[in-house]
Amino acid sequence: MVSPTPIGQRAHLDVPAVTINPATVTGDPELTYQIIHFVYCSEWPRLHDGMQAALTFNGLPAFTCLTPSNIRSAIPEAEFVMATDGVYLVQYKGRLDDDSGTTLTFNFRAGVECALAADITQDQEKGLRYRRAQYKYQTCREVTDREFCAVHPDVAWGDRKMLGEMEVAATKKCGTVDSIYLDEPATGVAPPLLPRRIRRSPCDE
Repeated sequence: MVSPTPIGQRAHLDVPAVTINPATVTGDPELTYQIIHFVYCSEWPRLHDGMQAALTFNGLPAFTCLTPSNIRSAIPEAEFVMATDGVYLVQYKGRLDDDSGTTLTFNFRAGVECALAADITQDQEKGLRYRRAQYKYQTCREVTDREFCAVHPDVAWGDRKMLGEMEVAATKKCGTVDSIYLDEPATGVAPPLLPRRIRRSPCDE
């Protein structure tokens, strides 16, 4: 029996984000930032789907060497993920709902046969409600960025002042991901996928 370690579970509190401009602290009147409230608590995660099978390998003692083939035999849906040079993961994405996304991850190093650690995370930023809020913010942000760039077409990534003004314009019209999240109802619906783009400049379409 492999026993999981209590996890730190991140959750948004129903407290609106506060945008402040501490010029006396930063020395820059153009620089603003947000305080977003999180809470961490240590508790046992709820296990769903194949996670119980992953954590209970019948007949194996507590410190059994778990290899990728062991894990894949217990959870065929588990996937290999390259992390960094010399490190790779075997990962299973479990329950996904409005509140959070749950992931079971086994950590490996090159040249070492056995898993070094197993982590279970439940993250609200992986949940459907937060992802819908991200989608709504991003689609609104694309509109405000185009409007800003129509007036300021030569904005560069290094132009901190103009990037700050672009951010302020977006916040005024769209709010923030956190403010949208707090107003987002529970529907259980996944948002559309946003296309991945590489922008050579802030005004690059």
